[in-house]
Amino acid sequence: MCAPSVPHTQLGCVIGRQKFKLLRFLRYWISDLLTNLFLPIFERILPDGVEFGTNLLVEFEPDSAWYEASLTLAAQALRSGHKALYHTFQHPPADVEHDLKKLGLDLTKLQGDGFFQILDSLAVQTGGLNPVSQEEPIAKSLKIPDLSISAAQVIRKGRDEGIPEEEKWWVHVDDNTAIITRYNPENNVLDFWRTRHFPFSRLFQEITFYSMLKGTVSETFLSQVEAISDGIIDFKREDKEGEVVQLFRVRRMRGRKFNSRWQQLNVSETGEVTIVQ
Repeated sequence: MCAPSVPHTQLGCVIGRQKFKLLRFLRYWISDLLTNLFLPIFERILPDGVEFGTNLLVEFEPDSAWYEASLTLAAQALRSGHKALYHTFQHPPADVEHDLKKLGLDLTKLQGDGFFQILDSLAVQTGGLNPVSQEEPIAKSLKIPDLSISAAQVIRKGRDEGIPEEEKWWVHVDDNTAIITRYNPENNVLDFWRTRHFPFSRLFQEITFYSMLKGTVSETFLSQVEAISDGIIDFKREDKEGEVVQLFRVRRMRGRKFNSRWQQLNVSETGEVTIVQ
């Protein structure tokens, strides 16, 4: 408590209180940066960022800019110092690498430093007919029973032995997760996400953007996926005055402030997506 009759002591107390406030602010600010993802593409619509451990559903139209936006999400996460995994179900990994390099990323260095991976779930569909990178992990199966056993083993090991830091805090982006429903009943896919992937992402503090091409899954299945997701993001295109306009919005975000208005997107020559001011 400050002594009222001693000016120097009063000044010291005032400075001490200001330092305490500054340190408290820095503590919360640093904690916020460590537990939330802040990206330029979300700056106007998710001012508090995206919390790690969150599972976000992206619903996109076939002629929307989702693919370009998915690459932009991964690129912006990497630029901000986060680790990113791009999970491709329909684009050859070589194409993904090429398109990410156009965004100015040094993928060789990022991969060598353990900050970036491409998970190839296309090779198992084509029987290896598409070019396969020897450096990237390849999914051995898209069958839910196989994926469920593998995920359960990883979750149990993580809970029993702890999780190395290099395996936590990843940003996981899928180009078109709906493809997995071609190889599995929708109910099995839903149960896998509910009982395996969501517990995995929360345990490993991973942000997952899993995506659904509109019109390729049943409305019943989609409604159930929406109900268990932490947030929903829409991508579409419209014709306006004879031109194609690309749009996206956050339709829902559980426990977060968000702007639900449609935002117009610009796709640059390099393929990077920005919000039109």
